[in-house]
Amino acid sequence: MKKIIIILLIFPFFSLANPTLKPASKDVDNYKELNVGICYLGFPYPGFSFLWGKSIYYSNNTVLDYQAGLAFPTFVTGKIGYGLGNINSKVLLSIRPFPGTIGFQYDRRKILFSIEKMVGGFAESFGDNIIGDGWIVTLGFRLR
Repeated sequence: MKKIIIILLIFPFFSLANPTLKPASKDVDNYKELNVGICYLGFPYPGFSFLWGKSIYYSNNTVLDYQAGLAFPTFVTGKIGYGLGNINSKVLLSIRPFPGTIGFQYDRRKILFSIEKMVGGFAESFGDNIIGDGWIVTLGFRLR
């Protein structure tokens, strides 16, 4: 069941292969981002990150956003998101490879909020099989 859900969540990324969705240069937004958050693995654990990212806005109001950077406690982090919106406001479905998460991100140009559910081995290896309890909640600040 988990594999089917992951496949369905990743499916929107395949629409990026459509050659009619080429972004114009004015539709690209580079940024730096500072995040603070809490990872919950049966107990709350604080974290923060500094990221470099890019948002690409397509003519059909879809957005591809990707970012990578330095983090505590994982040292490095990254995330890719795809969703709806424009440069002032967007809602994205996001995937983070480590720790493995799937979640939603709401972005209001300078401030963003994300909530992500942990999936896979990282969450299963902590506590008393708390796979249902692994979450990451973050508040981010975009620097331009």
